[in-house]
Amino acid sequence: MYSNNFKPTSFRLSSRNVKRLKAIREETGLNYNQIISEMIRSYFKKLEKRRKVQENRNR
Repeated sequence: MYSNNFKPTSFRLSSRNVKRLKAIREETGLNYNQIISEMIRSYFKKLEKRRKVQENRNR
């Protein structure tokens, strides 16, 4: 049962995304946690670049 003290940490993926993850896993040899953490890392890098560009435009 859901507790107010803990946020849920799981999520469901569509079958299309599961197939893509399996293909990435076979290509790279990484496990699913490593793949997702790499995706998050790359997302934050792109986000940081966007913030810098917006900051320069606002000057």
